[in-house]
Amino acid sequence: MDYILSGGMVVTMNDRFDLFQNGAVAIRGEKIVAVGPAQDVLSSYESDEVIDCSGTYVLPGLVNAHTHVPMTLLPRFSPDLCLYLWPMGYCT
Repeated sequence: MDYILSGGMVVTMNDRFDLFQNGAVAIRGEKIVAVGPAQDVLSSYESDEVIDCSGTYVLPGLVNAHTHVPMTLLPRFSPDLCLYLWPMGYCT
């Protein structure tokens, strides 16, 4: 691997929007080759450069930066609220 991002909250954009609280991302060239719990990725892949991302979020570099991440990610935590209600009081 060229490098591994490890220890952060890894937010995926897969069909399930998986989150890995203590996650890792293994990267070779311009390709992500593994995403998952840090323990699993670090035991399966080796790299001379492991970047500690503790205390941070690791998100895909989206082409459209105007994506309203809170509107797509945060509703998972309050699925019972209507879309127009849950953002009230949300601050950045």
